[in-house]
Amino acid sequence: ESVSSSVRPVLPTGRLRDVVEILENKQPSVLNLDACLPPGNLDILAYILDNIGPSITTLSLRFNDLKDEGAALLAEWLNTNETVEVLYLMGAKMSPGARQQIENAFTKHLLGHRTTNMGFTLIRVAKKTDPAETKQE
Repeated sequence: ESVSSSVRPVLPTGRLRDVVEILENKQPSVLNLDACLPPGNLDILAYILDNIGPSITTLSLRFNDLKDEGAALLAEWLNTNETVEVLYLMGAKMSPGARQQIENAFTKHLLGHRTTNMGFTLIRVAKKTDPAETKQE
């Protein structure tokens, strides 16, 4: 069953409210969600992921209890995301299979894929564009 994310969920902490306020009104390049997602609340995770714009190139989800369901939701989102270049997952609770599912989705886009921190920091880089290719005649 798909998680609905079109309606803003009730946010249980001031930190989450601040994060969502920033997502809805600004264009940050880094989104730090370390240790602030309520365990097992897929509605909040889905809403945040759906509101991440192209300006965000770094996403940190360290020390959250994502569980395999949250990891699957993140992997599904990463299947279509082409802008996040660095993803931090150290301490995010999930099975090794769920972590691998995230890595597989992460490597579908961009270039130069690599991992560090025992596979919990994922890095990829955007394709460099040739200025001559983008110059309009």
